[in-house]
Amino acid sequence: MTELVSRLMPLDEVAHALGVSIYSIRRFIVADVLKCVRVGGRVMVATEEVKRAQKDGVATPRLGRPPKGQAPNVSSAGRRRDRARAGCQ
Repeated sequence: MTELVSRLMPLDEVAHALGVSIYSIRRFIVADVLKCVRVGGRVMVATEEVKRAQKDGVATPRLGRPPKGQAPNVSSAGRRRDRARAGCQ
């Protein structure tokens, strides 16, 4: 069990290692740039994922508004709920 926990990093450490904000890390998770695991109520990222992201580099995903003239298909509350649930197992 300790081996598994030692291989997981909390989001603040991941953000520090990649030189981005915690909010960017959450966007990477939602956009499937980083894979995460839920441990209790915490979201953790494997050190292998962080090393891969450091090696390959990460680009800021664009999750903002749809293009002009295209209506959103989900309410903002639904989008927030889906983003919160996305990515982690």
